Amino acid sequence: MVLHVKNAEETSDMHTLLKGAPVRDAIDQDIISRVELLTKAGNTPKIATFRIGEDDGEKYYEGAIIKRAGKYGIDCESVVLDEAVSQSTAEEELERLNTDDNIDGIIMLMPFLSQSMENVYEHFLTQQRT
Repeated sequence: MVLHVKNAEETSDMHTLLKGAPVRDAIDQDIISRVELLTKAGNTPKIATFRIGEDDGEKYYEGAIIKRAGKYGIDCESVVLDEAVSQSTAEEELERLNTDDNIDGIIMLMPFLSQSMENVYEHFLTQQRT
């Protein structure tokens, strides 16, 4: 992938000085273009977020993911389960996401309530989703 970045400056020692915003904008445009091509071909990318509980940090991160996905034209499904959810119910929901052919990736927002739950849930994901 080659990005064309506006406002890049050559320095006296033959290095290129890149400013953050133009690099971000070039990456954003590249992603948007790729998503548009996929969408025109009938394959709109879709991700899912999977969160248990109401941790403020996880909620903030999830909001940023959803916002960025929307900016790129990527569909996003958010699954939020109550902290009191049973392990079997959480596993069923994760399995539903994992077997949904319309979902291209799953972002599991951690930490979960216990380390053992994190390990169990990671095993549910197929290689194509990780």
